[in-house]
Amino acid sequence: MIGYQVFSLGTSFLWPDVCGGTQMVFHHCAVIVLSLLSFHPFAHYYILFFIGMAEVSTFVLCCVDVFRNLEELQDMLPAVNTFLRVTFALSFFLFRWVMWIPASYFFVSDCVELIRTGKQHSNWTVGIFIPGNIALGLLQVVWGRTIGKTLLKVVGIGGASKKPSSD
Repeated sequence: MIGYQVFSLGTSFLWPDVCGGTQMVFHHCAVIVLSLLSFHPFAHYYILFFIGMAEVSTFVLCCVDVFRNLEELQDMLPAVNTFLRVTFALSFFLFRWVMWIPASYFFVSDCVELIRTGKQHSNWTVGIFIPGNIALGLLQVVWGRTIGKTLLKVVGIGGASKKPSSD
């Protein structure tokens, strides 16, 4: 995970227009910090989800990106391109909305309980994990809205809305 995030951080700096710009730089930095902190004996139960299962959608996104950047591939295999885009959107919503939101709630609740009972091994680590998890969760919501709009267009439901002319 850390290797992928470092690579992606570098590409975000080199090609910001292609690789997501400021949001992705923040995302990659946050995931790198949280991943490094997870080497401490803390949050391993949740790490299996947040940097394991949730990354299933990232694998599909990498496939989508190949098509996005190779237009000739889109032309050769339009059905595969559409399949990958829809699969990415569905996997994103499953892992990063349906599963992420409850996992985040339980994670933050457990962190608060550690602080309340004084059982945390490091105030600093818990203090970084809580806002880091919340910030990454908010990014999932922002990206999910964009992905949802695109999905609706791909399946032919959400065309561009036209505003009435004021002429």
